Amino acid sequence: MRIVVDRDLCQGHGVCESEAPAVFAVSTQHVVEILDDTPPAGLRAQVEAAVTFCPTHALRIEETVAAEETVAAEETVAADGTVAAAGTEGTAGTDDNEED
Repeated sequence: MRIVVDRDLCQGHGVCESEAPAVFAVSTQHVVEILDDTPPAGLRAQVEAAVTFCPTHALRIEETVAAEETVAAEETVAADGTVAAAGTEGTAGTDDNEED
């Protein structure tokens, strides 16, 4: 997950900071700072509460694909042989130096 703030909507009420203090901080000038825009899954409930209770609806969560999932997917494809490495498509079994 990735947190996004719409600075045009945010008025610095500080609800986000009270719901998820490890993720949000609000300055004395009422400007929100995202301390960790990709917080760990263990903070998801707190972040969701901050998004839900933001009085100006200035926060949202964007879902992201974890790097581990991407690597695992690439390893699976490579292991089962269904996708050739970049630049090798259609070259299996050919030899450019072969004479007829």
